Amino acid sequence: MPSDWAGIPAVNGQGNARSIARVQSILATGGIARLEDGSTKRIMSEAGCRPDLVMMGMPARFGLGFALPGPLLKLAFPNPNSLFWTGAGGSVIIIDLDAHATYAYAMNKMESGPLGDPRSFRLIESMWQAMA
Repeated sequence: MPSDWAGIPAVNGQGNARSIARVQSILATGGIARLEDGSTKRIMSEAGCRPDLVMMGMPARFGLGFALPGPLLKLAFPNPNSLFWTGAGGSVIIIDLDAHATYAYAMNKMESGPLGDPRSFRLIESMWQAMA
């Protein structure tokens, strides 16, 4: 690691789709006693709703540590108790607390746009169809 590079954990998660989904599935499946002390409820509580400057000013809803589905992303989240986060180049994690399901997409070729990878959206749509 270069000496002038900051290793900031919140912006430096690394893993493949399987490892990312496995870690996040703890939340989806109610592990750790459904995050004791009401953390799950706080995660799902809206902490802010504003235009996201990284996503070209699109409105975004945020909970505690995750983004919450909003009007523009409603089709990708059929269940109300879902949350997500995206990464550079198009990676995405979706945690559906109602379906107890987790979906992760990590690409091997980054897309240059800030709004995600079209490949991930097609796969997400297929996942919801398969679960219906």
